[in-house]
Amino acid sequence: MIGMPENPPNHLIGETSPYLLQHLFNPVDWHPWNDETLYRARAENKLMVISIGYSACHWCHVMEKESFEDREVASLMNRHYVSIKVDREERPDVDQVYMTAAYIVSGRGGWPLNVIALPDGRPVFAGTYFNRDQWIYLLDFLAKNFQSDPDELVRQADAIHLKMTFPENLRPSGSLTPGNAQLPDNLFLEWQKILDDQDGGTIGAPKFPMPVNFEYLLRYGVISGNRKAIDAVNLTLRKMACGGIYDHIGGGFSRYSVDDRWHIPHFEKMLYDNAQLVNLYAQGFQHSREPLYREVVEDTLRFIERELTSPEGLFYASLDADSAEGEGAYYAWTADELQDMLKEDAQLFMDYFGISENGNWENGKNILFVNRSPDELPVKYSMEKEHIDQKIRKCKEKALEVRGKRAKPGLDNKVITAWNALMISGLVSAYKACDEEMYLRKAEKAARIYAGILEDHQRLFRLFPASGIQSPPAFLDDYAFMIKAFLDLYQATFAPEWLDKAEMMIGHTITHFFDDHTGLFYYTSDTSPALIDRKKEIPDNVTPSSNSQMALNLLVFGHISGKEKWNNLAVAMLQKVYSGIQSEPSFYGNWAIGLLLAIYPPYEVAIVGANCKSILRQFNAGYLPQALFCGSEDGLYPDPVKGRFREGKTLIYVCRERTCSEPLNNAAETIQRILFRE
Repeated sequence: MIGMPENPPNHLIGETSPYLLQHLFNPVDWHPWNDETLYRARAENKLMVISIGYSACHWCHVMEKESFEDREVASLMNRHYVSIKVDREERPDVDQVYMTAAYIVSGRGGWPLNVIALPDGRPVFAGTYFNRDQWIYLLDFLAKNFQSDPDELVRQADAIHLKMTFPENLRPSGSLTPGNAQLPDNLFLEWQKILDDQDGGTIGAPKFPMPVNFEYLLRYGVISGNRKAIDAVNLTLRKMACGGIYDHIGGGFSRYSVDDRWHIPHFEKMLYDNAQLVNLYAQGFQHSREPLYREVVEDTLRFIERELTSPEGLFYASLDADSAEGEGAYYAWTADELQDMLKEDAQLFMDYFGISENGNWENGKNILFVNRSPDELPVKYSMEKEHIDQKIRKCKEKALEVRGKRAKPGLDNKVITAWNALMISGLVSAYKACDEEMYLRKAEKAARIYAGILEDHQRLFRLFPASGIQSPPAFLDDYAFMIKAFLDLYQATFAPEWLDKAEMMIGHTITHFFDDHTGLFYYTSDTSPALIDRKKEIPDNVTPSSNSQMALNLLVFGHISGKEKWNNLAVAMLQKVYSGIQSEPSFYGNWAIGLLLAIYPPYEVAIVGANCKSILRQFNAGYLPQALFCGSEDGLYPDPVKGRFREGKTLIYVCRERTCSEPLNNAAETIQRILFRE
């Protein structure tokens, strides 16, 4: 949404971020985050406005329209401040530092994130959305204070900065003794307190999917035999797939629901959500063979192919919540629109999706939301369920065609390394669950582009370095998720290149991100430009934290490669955050997956011989969270398969805690041994 094109462009004119370019013609003299801008603030001795958001952020657009397109506001900002616009997806390191300040100042965070900072970058105030009057008051108040009593603002900045840089209280605790099932059982007791046993997810509104938490609960439920955990996952998967958070016409999930029933979405569609949800639903399908889960996987991947795939075969960041017709207008329907479009099938479609004449949302509009039992409509319409499903599919195809003619939500075409890695992992999970070769080909195509970048530059970048794109260096999440993607590809194909590249990236992160003092990883490389603080990402959020993913990577790579030093480092990391996992497991879901691997040591399944890849496909169909796979046609690589090749045979070895079974040649028998821990 580029506003007021009659204004001359500001200092964002050389940028490539869609979010920054949305502000290009604001009367505010926006600058990008760079050394030149930071030097300017110091040279002119001006306070800085650091305003952080992203392209799909609805309230960022609202604040732009109310304040940043307003000439009075712009005049005040241009007179007293050096104003900096930051795309938080492009520069998550900057966002991370100043989001910490927002929590210190106000106890909460979110976007837009608006910070007032001294010329040296230390914040004196930080908050989120402000309406026009609040923003004018804040700007005027702090500008006058800086002129009349700058020492007071310096003291305020000192106090905030001290809290921002206070070292983490991370001390080894807890015993991760193999077989100590009490630890994950106690975690589930904590988790039960917040699980919604009516509508899935967690109790209350808004409802966020939080895929990694439910991946943990599914893993824990299967490994421990806890049926309640498995039921909580299945309830959540069904309710989300039936809710308005899921796009029943075009596939894919919105960011979250504003209510407690998954009904009304916040309409932005993020790659990282959809990548993780493809992974979760694929695992759900592996476990239960529930057809609905496979349908969600396939439709979501069709959405990603149609809307978020670049010409190179990589993946764009997001679709906006807004279009030219307003927030959510692209996805909502009136009853009259549906009746005109679907004719004799309209009433069936409206019954199926809870459509009313008056609307189930706002302004007479409806959000599609499956709120009927599958048995109701066959009785009401005297029709076989299969016939109803067929009619609904045809209606959805027609609706997708009609909807495609509407004004579309804005596309953020950044190609972010970390999120692409999540998508590669999601595609690998979909390939394994659905036995669909096309998904694997897409995952390999994207992964080979990043493998090529590694070969050419010996490092990754935050953004895909296409023509005209100037990318910051990659951050820890870019490496952590790409290591996972390559390990996932290795376990799905036994192609040695993926294991080699994963090891190369692990070495790079140890060299450039690891903190010997805490035994954890910084978010930024030691070669990245310095900020006012160098942070570590520890609790999990809507995506796993980069440290939790590195711990998991080290565990998985250590077991697959036979290099035990990485397992030891990962366990040491888990012990550092053990108290956090115990006290707030829903903020440590990915860490808890690592805890499961430490407490229930995985089965290392080595398949050796000419038919190793075809046998591997037999394992893929099932959900085996306690198994890690390595294999080779010739028994030469990696270490766990060496010396196990037998001419003319393909053999399966199941090892656990350095003890291996006799060789087997039957995948079904091996799966039974793993599932029932024989």
